Amino acid sequence: MPGLPADKAAKLAAAMNRSFGEGFLEDVEIWKNKTRIDNPLLTEEDGPVYQHRRWYQQFYVDAADVAADMTDRFEQEVDTTHANDLWQQEVAENMAARTRA
Repeated sequence: MPGLPADKAAKLAAAMNRSFGEGFLEDVEIWKNKTRIDNPLLTEEDGPVYQHRRWYQQFYVDAADVAADMTDRFEQEVDTTHANDLWQQEVAENMAARTRA
């Protein structure tokens, strides 16, 4: 890692490796008991769940059974105008507070 001595970089890498490894193994236990719900009840705010489910389906079938609709690309457009406006407002407030301090 740039800016870190080699021994500290190695310790940080080992700690991150342990952390991600433990998190992955926790997920494995969850997935052992998960059950697919074929037609989940969703709201508009849930996003492209059906598209993701269609794409992930390719990993649950034999390679010979992978259909084109499982691998087709999909895109979702998200309007971030409101979030960007709030962010700009927060930045302006933070800069004003810094100027006053």
